[in-house]
Amino acid sequence: MAPSNHLGKRVKLTQIRRPFVVGSTAQPFSDTNPKPAGTPDNHTHSWQVFVKGLEDVDMTYWVRRVQFKLHESIPNYVRMVEGEAGRPFAVHETGWGEFDITIKLYYVNESGEKPQTLPW
Repeated sequence: MAPSNHLGKRVKLTQIRRPFVVGSTAQPFSDTNPKPAGTPDNHTHSWQVFVKGLEDVDMTYWVRRVQFKLHESIPNYVRMVEGEAGRPFAVHETGWGEFDITIKLYYVNESGEKPQTLPW
């Protein structure tokens, strides 16, 4: 992401790199990870997908929100997560299988950058 100038436009021939991590975890329901009340019978795991700064560096100074597009069978399958200082952008759910996720990063307005889409 290139820094913006006083007009809010990109500065030519300048690049800034910001490392981040995209990941997911899944844990089967068990005595230590009980199934929440109201969870469908066929759901076997709790899971999360996340975007976070490398070594947990706060990303909110350069990313303002992240959109997670989940499988269409999941209620409210397009999730917009607004940035909270010091916290990763994350979606927590329950389910039984795996699927592709599309992640879209929305940069802070001052950057002048367009949203960036990442397949996951």
